Amino acid sequence: MKDPLDLVVVQTLLHDLKPQPIIEFGTYRGGRAHWMADLCQAYQLNGSKVFTVDIDLTLVDPRVRSNPQVHLRQGDANKPPTIFPPEELQVPPSPGA
Repeated sequence: MKDPLDLVVVQTLLHDLKPQPIIEFGTYRGGRAHWMADLCQAYQLNGSKVFTVDIDLTLVDPRVRSNPQVHLRQGDANKPPTIFPPEELQVPPSPGA
């Protein structure tokens, strides 16, 4: 659970840093991942992906499951290499590169 200050900090970081991809550990119902995907769309971070990881994904809301920008991963957050193949986390080249 996040408090309002945490949400403002995350929103500011997404706007300023424009991270790609975004990885969240601790999905629960998926609301935060869904919200971050909406922010990416609002900030026009085209092609951005939000990966969200939890040991148990049975509680994830169907609306989150159907969001094409949210990528659910089930696994142990203490073992990221078992969850993410390296090629999946490749950052696309910036337009000026």
